[in-house]
Amino acid sequence: MSETEVQEKAGVSRRRLLKMAAYSVPAMSLLNVASVARAQGHSPHLCDEPIGFGLLRDIYDNPRWRHPWVQCCIIEQPCHHENNDRWYPISNDPTFSARWAGNLIIRESGNYGIRIRGADFVAGSLFVTSSFTYHTFGSAGMDVYLECGQHLLDLVYSHYTNDMNSLSWVCLEWRTPWSSSWVPVPATELGHMW
Repeated sequence: MSETEVQEKAGVSRRRLLKMAAYSVPAMSLLNVASVARAQGHSPHLCDEPIGFGLLRDIYDNPRWRHPWVQCCIIEQPCHHENNDRWYPISNDPTFSARWAGNLIIRESGNYGIRIRGADFVAGSLFVTSSFTYHTFGSAGMDVYLECGQHLLDLVYSHYTNDMNSLSWVCLEWRTPWSSSWVPVPATELGHMW
């Protein structure tokens, strides 16, 4: 493929991009994509999703996700299994529930496994945006084909045992196309919504 054909597919000439770059930061990033496309010899098709920081978490002072919440709008990775499997976000209160919402960020299309494990009750739901399908999963997990992009994720956890010494933990895990092991989903692959 010639350089002219690549520029036509990219939609903007290099000369025009250079002029735009003098006035605009977004044009500079477009220029970088265009130069990568020329080097590869094809039009750009990149799966460049933003880096996540975690999901949005709310904690409720009851096991049924009913208001009022005690803690809200905390961004985190939903994986709490340190401290000998005792996670109690509310001081001196063993009965609580938590909910996380946001996006699962997929940077490489493929078959993924996803599950949420924990003591007492856990459940998750995933809306696959590319196929407009809704899936629910629990500790057994599920396998699903995910394309590059962001997919809506909703997780719930309920700890209804009235004993501060009982197990209380939760962890969102995945199995990626390039690995057969279950590992916690990194915070960088989880995006929150505002």
